[in-house]
Amino acid sequence: QPEFFAAAVLEFPSLIPTRFDQQADVYLQEDEFGSPSDSAGFIHLHRMDVYHHVEPNQDYPALLFTAGRDDPRIPLWEPAKVAAKFEIRRANDQPTLFRVYEGGHGKSSSDEKVRMLADKFAFFSWQLEGNNTPQPPVPTGQ
Repeated sequence: QPEFFAAAVLEFPSLIPTRFDQQADVYLQEDEFGSPSDSAGFIHLHRMDVYHHVEPNQDYPALLFTAGRDDPRIPLWEPAKVAAKFEIRRANDQPTLFRVYEGGHGKSSSDEKVRMLADKFAFFSWQLEGNNTPQPPVPTGQ
């Protein structure tokens, strides 16, 4: 329900589980989530797959995706591909940003961790100042 959010940061996210077989540590994922090569596993993974659920002409909040050039878990292409799809399909003029760091998933230096935190604070400060914060819709019915 994107209408409940003004901004979101997706930090080194795994967003396309139907492509687990394209990742280096696929064997670590299959036991917990299932395999995309198995029909029952694929159905389960498809339900979790963000890429395949980005709707066209939808108002999405401002989004900041991060990726690590040397991330041992999530390939850089995965959050980049999802960020591009959000940018193409969104109906509003909120930004979709993509930031690449050297590390990712525990491989970042102390200096880089400080930069990541500063980027998140700057992004939220930029998006949440003033009247940009959406009001939740009024429940109808019961």
